[in-house]
Amino acid sequence: VDAYLLVAALEGGWKEDVELLEKEQYNNGVLDLFGAAHVGRGDTAWSNVNERKAAANKKQGKSGSYHVPSGWGRGGQAIWDTDLPPFYLYIQ
Repeated sequence: VDAYLLVAALEGGWKEDVELLEKEQYNNGVLDLFGAAHVGRGDTAWSNVNERKAAANKKQGKSGSYHVPSGWGRGGQAIWDTDLPPFYLYIQ
């Protein structure tokens, strides 16, 4: 599973959006929210990138995010690069 943060700030006709998502089997999730004033997507922590590969990617100027696979009795974990620009979402 490739993990990333996806956020939407809704206003206005959000009930119609939720009904659409519940009825439509194949939808784009948060990206199909027509009442969303803002949609933000974070960096992806790819499941096929481990810590060593992430360090090599970072040296090339790419993302340093990676995935720690699940094991016996513990779930997988997404580790995001700490040098990413901040993700601000202001809602009043």
